[in-house]
Amino acid sequence: MVHEDFIDPEKRRMKSYFVVVIYDISDNKKRYRLHKCMEAYGEWVQRSAFECYVTNNQLENMKAELKELINPAVDLLRIYKISHSPLVWTYGRIGALPDEDYVIL
Repeated sequence: MVHEDFIDPEKRRMKSYFVVVIYDISDNKKRYRLHKCMEAYGEWVQRSAFECYVTNNQLENMKAELKELINPAVDLLRIYKISHSPLVWTYGRIGALPDEDYVIL
């Protein structure tokens, strides 16, 4: 199944962003806390990856919360803000998420 969806122009006018968060944290407790934090912002799509659709304020809050949960000397946290109308191809069992216009691999 292939999806070639664009973010709804109405959502774009709301000054929101599609954000992908990935992380590599070896400590189970810290990883669990980060995962629970991210559940408030987006959809868990893979073991250490979330997709989010957030406003600028939500993004800033999320970044501040996540920075408090990691140790930059040993952990990895990456946040990708994807602007405009991302085009995404999805292959495999996940398919399109029910209330979203996009899916990232």
